[in-house]
Amino acid sequence: MFPHANTVYEYYINTEKKDFAPWDEKLQANWKPLPNTEFHKISVPTVDTVRNRFIVNALMDHGS
Repeated sequence: MFPHANTVYEYYINTEKKDFAPWDEKLQANWKPLPNTEFHKISVPTVDTVRNRFIVNALMDHGS
């Protein structure tokens, strides 16, 4: 069953729970960049970057 709040795109399918889960569950709570990292190499984890990384990795795993 689809979630009632937001849109279906705000969730991913949690295979362990066999249910929809919000993408923000995958965010790290205490994220900090490594010391002396150049500014242009820092990727801040947000719901969008986590979702996009998941999709890109899934596509690469399946050779698409």
